[in-house]
Amino acid sequence: MKEFIILTGLVLLSTHGIGQVSEFLDNPDAEEVLDSSQTRDADIYLFSKSTDDGLSLRWAPSSPNVWLEGNTYGYSVDKMQLDSNNVEKFIPLGQGLYKAWPLDEWKSIVSEDSPYTAAAAMTIYGAEESTGGDSFTKGDQDLNNRFGFALLSADLDKNAATASGLSATDQKVEIGEYVIYRIYIKDELGNARSDTSFYLCQREEVVQETAPIISEIEELENVVNLSWDKYSGSTTFTGFYIERSDDNGSTYLRITERPVLDISTNLMEGDIISYADSLETNYQSYYYRLVAVDAFGDESLPSEAVIAMGRDKTGPEAPENFIVEEQNNGFQLSWEFDNALNDITGFNIYKSVETEDNYDLISQNLSPESRAFIDNDPDPIKTNYYYVTAIDTAGNESSSKINFGITTDNIPPQAPGNLRYSIDTMGQLLILWDAPRDNDIRGYRVYVSNAQDDEFASESGDYLKQTYFATNIELETLTEKIYYFVQAIDWSYNVSENSMTLEVVKPDILPPSQSIFVDYEVTEEGISFNWIPSNSEDVKEIQLLKRELGQEWVSVNNFDQNTLTFLDKSVEEGVFYEYTLNTIDDAGNSTLSEKTLNLEALKSFFLKEIPTLEAKSEDEGIVLTIGYPEKENFTFTIYRGENEGLLSTLKILESGEEFVDKDIRKKVKYQYAVKANAMDGRDSKLSNIISIKK
Repeated sequence: MKEFIILTGLVLLSTHGIGQVSEFLDNPDAEEVLDSSQTRDADIYLFSKSTDDGLSLRWAPSSPNVWLEGNTYGYSVDKMQLDSNNVEKFIPLGQGLYKAWPLDEWKSIVSEDSPYTAAAAMTIYGAEESTGGDSFTKGDQDLNNRFGFALLSADLDKNAATASGLSATDQKVEIGEYVIYRIYIKDELGNARSDTSFYLCQREEVVQETAPIISEIEELENVVNLSWDKYSGSTTFTGFYIERSDDNGSTYLRITERPVLDISTNLMEGDIISYADSLETNYQSYYYRLVAVDAFGDESLPSEAVIAMGRDKTGPEAPENFIVEEQNNGFQLSWEFDNALNDITGFNIYKSVETEDNYDLISQNLSPESRAFIDNDPDPIKTNYYYVTAIDTAGNESSSKINFGITTDNIPPQAPGNLRYSIDTMGQLLILWDAPRDNDIRGYRVYVSNAQDDEFASESGDYLKQTYFATNIELETLTEKIYYFVQAIDWSYNVSENSMTLEVVKPDILPPSQSIFVDYEVTEEGISFNWIPSNSEDVKEIQLLKRELGQEWVSVNNFDQNTLTFLDKSVEEGVFYEYTLNTIDDAGNSTLSEKTLNLEALKSFFLKEIPTLEAKSEDEGIVLTIGYPEKENFTFTIYRGENEGLLSTLKILESGEEFVDKDIRKKVKYQYAVKANAMDGRDSKLSNIISIKK
């Protein structure tokens, strides 16, 4: 049996068309999709089951209000057979409208043997409970109760489901065929009283439902507890009958008149159901098995039988006045017990070095006359805890009170060694140490101080069982170090000497204080600075950074904390620069100055470059050649003097190339020099003076 809720409402068929449902079924992936059991919210839920007669259908309204509408107007059920011989359209299923029977017709199915038919009729036709007081709350609670009993009755009794208008059988479906069912509620005028739900179902070969499995039995005094899972494979059962046999499984009697139901609630959910069978006598074996009931009222095959009985669980009187006394190298245990009032087989002695747990049986089945026992092998280090039990013929034990003995030990353990640590930048600290060689260590205590010579305080609280200690320390403090030592304590509460003191260096997450510019000077040589360095003790270096407008910071130079001034010569005339100081500590933390300097490099009175001049005597005169990096946008003034006299302007060239001085007299020594002239009115310095004679 496969069932698949397609959609709530008419969206699927009206939007995509009936033909696409057939195309979906022809798709090789349809089987996988159908098995995925996808569901969506619906007003009415429908379930199907393949039987010898066809497809049995059961439906259930999702709320009390929908149930009331169904009781009033009935449920309309249509079908659409999906095969190549039929036109794909919906037709009424059987009578088409399924409605609760009139009250008189219920008499034919109500009897003492079918209590759920009577219960179903009462939910539909019974008088509503009186609602004095808070009428709204009580009325709502009564409606919910009636709704729940109606659905439960339909689940447990086929006749109740049929008479309630909650079931039908489609006998015109072949094995392997798919059918789409739609179910809805409408009034006499055809107005919808619920959403329409569509379901895709397939008839399959009839398979006997899986039998439930009893998963656990518990044998108590005059009681047997049975437990089982309410699910079995893909089947969810509604109720379970308990059957019992006292003739080794030859015949079974159903010991539950009504099915045992799943009573899980929102406060107590679970898949396991339990039943307690009260018995008159212990030690009589019974065979137990389960028969489950599904939502169609069908019973499953019986489960495999389990054998159980009630057992004597009442222990004898407990030993009294239990005393533990040290004797030589051991402990003597003694107790009192009245044999006349108890039928026992003997005593057991239990021992542990822990107060509550891990007790070992150190002596078994001491004679019923025994009233003392000596433990010659007590733990010499830890506290020895004991108790004695009396054992009856059924194996039940009753325990005395716990008592203890402690051996004498005045020798303290050695101190823990090899303290070490690791710490991260979040302040999470882990301290580790090596345990001393003593074998009686109860635990450790860790002590802490902010200064090595200050008082230490206990940090670990109770004794640590492990050889490590984890904590979280504050890093944003003025102290860069913190100190720890560890003590070992033995089982006699002897305390070791302090371990070595461990110095923990905290990760430096605090940036240094800033360095501050205090003075600057812009000269033709460059830009010079003075600053006050950071007062942090862990400063590693101070970086001078600069950038042009819109550019990234670049490092000019790095300085130690003692350098206070610097001249930046790598500047271009007239360019604006922004400067800042970046202070870096030894942990890599850094701080930029809050205020930066925005400065313009000074333009020199003279042009930066000085032209060169060469002179050569030729037939036509003296040829002068000017050299300059950029000759465009510059003019050049040539100066001449005679016989070491004063220089005077000879010629102003619009572009610096060559000039021939033709006004030359023989035997006269001439001196020449040149100067570059910029468009902004600045001149270069005069070139070197050269001398030449024709």
